[in-house]
Amino acid sequence: MAKKNKQIVNKQINELLIIAGIILFSILFWDSVFIYPIKFFVVILHETSHAIVTIITGGTVKSIYITSYLGGITKSNGGNSLLIASAGYLGSLIIGALLFISAYNSKVRIITTKVLSVIILLITVGYLKGNISVFFGLLISIFFFFLPNYFNKIFASFFLKFIGLISCLYVLTDIKNDLITTSIRETDAQVIEFITGIPSLAVGFLWLVISLLIVYFLIRYSLRIIR
Repeated sequence: MAKKNKQIVNKQINELLIIAGIILFSILFWDSVFIYPIKFFVVILHETSHAIVTIITGGTVKSIYITSYLGGITKSNGGNSLLIASAGYLGSLIIGALLFISAYNSKVRIITTKVLSVIILLITVGYLKGNISVFFGLLISIFFFFLPNYFNKIFASFFLKFIGLISCLYVLTDIKNDLITTSIRETDAQVIEFITGIPSLAVGFLWLVISLLIVYFLIRYSLRIIR
């Protein structure tokens, strides 16, 4: 029994080291070419979340633009403005968490990646503008479709942990860019402030807390599931 408990502890320590390594790597290479495709993916998740909620709440999506500097905008008409503005950050957090969790379960991994692949494909073909953006969108869709079946299981698991964590942490830099540094574009937090009267800084802080809590629970989940 003691030997088994020691093995579990060792596995949990290794898992913590992997997670810490992912976070450290993302911090050190955040502005590098290595992280750029991942950040582009998270921006697609952000704008896709806006688009989905727009459609669900009765609105119509006209187009989605993603700049080379990873700024995104979803042009739409109608829908619930408050829910649409909230969906970007919260959507990328939820999807990131699902990707991280799917790393530990092969069945969940297949379902999550296939569904995500189809959603990104539909968004890319239907709304995404710009040749480079469309290229990346199609590439991401194809990659996630084949990831669980045609890539090594260890690689697939590690990659989903990696991209899931970064998806959840990306909100931190978005809050900095949107609220702390000077920004000439209208942000989601500013839209929510206009609708509700809640200061955009308070909205950003709330998203920050939610992001950190989700990362905390994901780490707890990863340690609890290792037995």
